[in-house]
Amino acid sequence: MTILAILLLWLCCSSPLVLIGAFIGAKKKKMKNPCKVNNLPYQIPDQPFYLNWKVSVIIAGVFPFW
Repeated sequence: MTILAILLLWLCCSSPLVLIGAFIGAKKKKMKNPCKVNNLPYQIPDQPFYLNWKVSVIIAGVFPFW
């Protein structure tokens, strides 16, 4: 019964809000970019070693046990 009650609450509360938001969003005017876009590509600099995903995973795994 609890799962059915949660499902009923979700259907009666969340679904209408999603539909109303989608309806309002579809009626809005499209946004323009607030600034010009530069067509020249930029060189992306190399990242420092501590921003490497492997180092981040190790630090995140060791940090809780510090």
